[in-house]
Amino acid sequence: MKLLLVLLGAVGYAALGALIPLFNTEIVAATVPVESHVAPLLVALALGLGQTLGKLPYWLAGRGAERWSRLRAPREKRPSRLRLPRFLVRLGAWIGRMGDAVADWGRRGPWRMMLVTFLSGAIAIPPFIVWPVVVGAIDRSWWRFFVPAMAGRTLLFLVIASIPELVVGTR
Repeated sequence: MKLLLVLLGAVGYAALGALIPLFNTEIVAATVPVESHVAPLLVALALGLGQTLGKLPYWLAGRGAERWSRLRAPREKRPSRLRLPRFLVRLGAWIGRMGDAVADWGRRGPWRMMLVTFLSGAIAIPPFIVWPVVVGAIDRSWWRFFVPAMAGRTLLFLVIASIPELVVGTR
């Protein structure tokens, strides 16, 4: 019963941490196996599941943004009254070009998006807080986000949960 409560609590906390980054899931990954004597693999699986479930609303937001952009009719561009410095205009244009390049690259094959999703989950490059929105806008399949994201997050949490055991030898 204690094991079930610990794992359900880990899933819930990780989901909350995925929605609100102030709730640090990595600290939970490092402390729960030591304090509750639960295997690091079980804790990592629970935290990976919770984090991925918590990122699904971001993925859905990306899908909604993509749908909304298709529904809106293109508007005539009006000159802005606000004059931005030249470097900000160039930076905005560069960010737009990079976003288009990532979208084009991802559309060439679903395995590419899955690979980047796994890397985003495991090492946070690109940042896992924004990547689900990008994937939702580009890729329509929820499982091509969910499976690699959970695998990446589980791997990350397994490494973090194993560190205290390796350093201190808690078992």
